[in-house]
Amino acid sequence: MTVPTDSAGWITIYNNSGSLAPGGETAFVDGTAVDATGQIGVSASGTFPTTAEVALALPFRVIRT
Repeated sequence: MTVPTDSAGWITIYNNSGSLAPGGETAFVDGTAVDATGQIGVSASGTFPTTAEVALALPFRVIRT
């Protein structure tokens, strides 16, 4: 397996089964989390193995019953 070089590559690994967020959109999105849909944000930067970083941002979503 190679290490992804961008957010899209990491999203492919994290969501290889095509899971959906509570709002019906894809579970992961490039950049910041989307509170309205419950999507998890993925941000990647740097170069592996020295400066690579991947950050996941969780949405704040209130689910009412």
